Amino acid sequence: MPLPTRSLYAIDPSSQKVRLVVQVTPDGWSEDELETTLASLIPILGSAAIPIAILVSSSTAFVIRFEDKTSHFDVDEIDTADVVAPLPLGSDRSTLFDTTSQWFHQVANHWQDFVSKTTLPKRVPEIVPLIVGAHLRERDGSIGIPSDQTTRPVETD
Repeated sequence: MPLPTRSLYAIDPSSQKVRLVVQVTPDGWSEDELETTLASLIPILGSAAIPIAILVSSSTAFVIRFEDKTSHFDVDEIDTADVVAPLPLGSDRSTLFDTTSQWFHQVANHWQDFVSKTTLPKRVPEIVPLIVGAHLRERDGSIGIPSDQTTRPVETD
């Protein structure tokens, strides 16, 4: 049985705009699925002005980032272990989302101590300021622009 896809969002607290998204698909993608995923994701990132997205599977990961110089998105494949380092990447695919979420929260909450031990920010240094100080949200499913209910706390009078 395939494991579910889940997503993480770093949301600007003042504007409520999504700064960065991470999609965790433990089972990964076939070549056709990956092409379809990227083809549908890049326009979403562009229209929402989200500069970086990270797709994570148990076998590989992709960093999609907007390049100002060329005004388009570049896609880089990297090792999943490099995304979650220094946290251990276990062999149990069902723990991948929890590990990725733990990494995400460590960067957000303890970046001064934690980031020096990480690998991904050495390759993509602009991700740290997108995560630090953001509201962190999770949702089931693939990347999409979350609804207000997902991105904002419920307001009461």
